[in-house]
Amino acid sequence: MAAKPQKIFKVVVIGAAGVGKTSIIRRFCENSFLEGYKTTIGSDFYVKKLDLDEALVNLSVWDLAGEDRFKFVLPTFCKGAQGGLIVFDLSRRRSYINVTSYIELLWQIVGTIPAILIGNKSDLVDQRAVTTAEAQEYAAQCGMPYYETSAKDNVNIYKIFEELSRLMINYTRSH
Repeated sequence: MAAKPQKIFKVVVIGAAGVGKTSIIRRFCENSFLEGYKTTIGSDFYVKKLDLDEALVNLSVWDLAGEDRFKFVLPTFCKGAQGGLIVFDLSRRRSYINVTSYIELLWQIVGTIPAILIGNKSDLVDQRAVTTAEAQEYAAQCGMPYYETSAKDNVNIYKIFEELSRLMINYTRSH
């Protein structure tokens, strides 16, 4: 039996401040969740291995600050990314409206790489400000999958990183 191929990918997680990027990453990488994270300053990164049927995948996951005052560093940290998660908060409509600028920025820097649109905080059912249908429609227009997650309740967290890894594997095969 042949050994599985090994892949190494840089993934950036971007979106407005407070949408839960750090919570998603920490849930995935450390299986932990804390209420009230401190604002990410500049960037932080984590490493996680996935054993998929297709390959052994090493992910370098970059958590990029969402505050406007740190937007100037995004181009530097996005360089070399092979995949992206664009995150918004389902309970904050403004964060959903802002995803367009993050997608455009990412693709302007690295080209049209595999990406997934993420509606986070699905556990805040009573505070929902963005419908599943509108987010799915927008993601389809951008040519990307859409998932709703809850870092707090650990909903779809592992799945989004598996899906993005498969998209990156397929993308590298065809390019």
